[in-house]
Amino acid sequence: KFVNDKLDETYCTPVPSGHNFRVFDVPDEELEMRDILNCWYEEGFYPLQQLQKIDIEAKDEYLDIQKQLLDHHDNTIMLVLRSQVYQAALKRILSNWPARSPAKNHLEFLLDQALALQTYGRH
Repeated sequence: KFVNDKLDETYCTPVPSGHNFRVFDVPDEELEMRDILNCWYEEGFYPLQQLQKIDIEAKDEYLDIQKQLLDHHDNTIMLVLRSQVYQAALKRILSNWPARSPAKNHLEFLLDQALALQTYGRH
């Protein structure tokens, strides 16, 4: 078991590289967050990153569509980040990601937004 309490923002023991998390390793919310992040990355973030690097016909239209898809996934993440338990789960997950990862930077931005909304109220 890597987490003592759902609100812990760090793992209580180091997570081995490449570890496949199972029930009882971490809270259910973290497993759910990992599933959400997997969809976010595979369907939204990664395709957009790759699309920006290539030269194809009608690139702008494809970029617009992919940005809308990423926005949809971002909104899903923002929705679950209303919960402090999911915020803690995301912080734990990101603690094991590479420091200069564009994906990590994007998710940290979303987390900062969620924390600001929680602190200063929703508008």
